[in-house]
Amino acid sequence: MITLRVEGMHCGRCVARINQAVHELDAGAEVRVELAAGTVSVDGSRNAAELSAALARIGYQARPVVPSSPESGP
Repeated sequence: MITLRVEGMHCGRCVARINQAVHELDAGAEVRVELAAGTVSVDGSRNAAELSAALARIGYQARPVVPSSPESGP
């Protein structure tokens, strides 16, 4: 699963446009849009760069969310 932080999402229409763009790129992808968090998670066959480019084509800036790693103790 790839999670992207997407700038500029603010309504249900944005969610629909993003879902459509991802499905045009990867018809079998599972897409989860978290509007309040500003993230899009995609479980599919495309990589983060391809997904970011697809969203850029419809006017959204997207970048991968890097998961936090637990800090090592002493």
